[in-house]
Amino acid sequence: MSHNRSKRAVILLFALILVLHGCRSTDNPSTVSDIPVEESSIRVLIDLDVTGNILSPSAEEALKQFIESEDGYQSFTKTVKSLGGPAQLKLEFPPVSGERRDAYLTGLRTEIMAGKGPDVFICAGGPSYVMDYTQMQDGGISGNWESPLFPFPQQAMKRNTFLCLDEYIKDFQFSDCENFAPAIMEAGKCEDKQYLLPMSYTMLVTIFKESDVQHTHSKDMTWQDMLDDSPELQTVAVMDSSIYMSTAFMSLTDSDKDELPFSEQDLLEFMTEKIHMERELVSSNSASDYSSNILSLGFDKRLAEDVFPPEEPLTMIPCYSQQGGYVATVTSFVAVNANTEYPKAAAFLADYVLSEDCQKSVLYSYILGTAIPIMDSLLQEGKGLKYLDKSWGLSQKNYDEFCSLRNGIARAEFSTQLNIEFQRLYVEIMGSADKNSIESLVHDAYMRMSMELAES
Repeated sequence: MSHNRSKRAVILLFALILVLHGCRSTDNPSTVSDIPVEESSIRVLIDLDVTGNILSPSAEEALKQFIESEDGYQSFTKTVKSLGGPAQLKLEFPPVSGERRDAYLTGLRTEIMAGKGPDVFICAGGPSYVMDYTQMQDGGISGNWESPLFPFPQQAMKRNTFLCLDEYIKDFQFSDCENFAPAIMEAGKCEDKQYLLPMSYTMLVTIFKESDVQHTHSKDMTWQDMLDDSPELQTVAVMDSSIYMSTAFMSLTDSDKDELPFSEQDLLEFMTEKIHMERELVSSNSASDYSSNILSLGFDKRLAEDVFPPEEPLTMIPCYSQQGGYVATVTSFVAVNANTEYPKAAAFLADYVLSEDCQKSVLYSYILGTAIPIMDSLLQEGKGLKYLDKSWGLSQKNYDEFCSLRNGIARAEFSTQLNIEFQRLYVEIMGSADKNSIESLVHDAYMRMSMELAES
């Protein structure tokens, strides 16, 4: 009898524990389904102000005066709240450069691996060259490449660092991801699921006057085809010396394996051929007037100042890859921490960051000096984008040319230390007095890149 009473007591106690556990789960503020978005408080990392330009206001100060209002200005935080978003945004801004930045990012990565960290990441998509205006050298202003929080975003996605946003995107009210360039959005996917939302992108283009050069954007043309073509296409293939020269390889990382998808011999042949052809073109000087540029706000205005008359119809030619087709680079993104306790509120903010109003705001001004917004329809004249505080937009003819260029993008990637290693190798080869040392320099660079990727 006592045995049965004990058994019933155990069952009742177990049931009571289940009920109490359910009650705690329902009442727990971390249970998102029961917390209205507007009552949530989320932590937001903003790591975009990494140009290190001390002559410009910091992103933190700019977001305090995010938009004009009847009372003067309204902050980014109040703007989001007024739209029905989280009640509080705890904005964090990492140090721009140096040891303080390294220490901050190391601590933050440790926190994320421990299952914590910011709810939302608004981040640069790759390393940024930070100018140090306090150190003037004989050759000008010095600077350093600074690493982003996520040096290899694709690998971070594979490690489940970010929340899958597919279910939340369906309810987005400020942005329409389906109307963004598919190839660019694809960069934020892993196994066909959307984890990162690109905010901006760019690509290397060489620009000619339409009256001098015509070109039909191709999904099949290769880098070698360009070398066998006109002086203009040869120029596009080899005259760039930036980190974007690596786009000739289509991809620098293997999506399935953490190893380089090209061999040391491939790298040697590329550098040898590029530098040989570059020297021939410099000596012949046979190409039409051109400008190598990255797509960004105001790029045609800078061309008008340096090369072409204002409103000149342009021909935009990309550097094709060895596999055929051409590549764009994602320069910034917004993502939600997989550890967040408030995914609805975090997704609300991600939605707003991709909205037209936000893409025309001061938040984007820190990234569009070297890129264009994911809502690239804003590049048209009269859409409200500003370059150097003045209205800017492409003429209809040049916007149509841009659309043709964009529609042909085969792939988009994030820039990484591997892109920088390409440029570093090029500089080392060009500066080497020993022409026979190229194999050694390529070997060292290939080993560095392999180690960087293995440690990602």
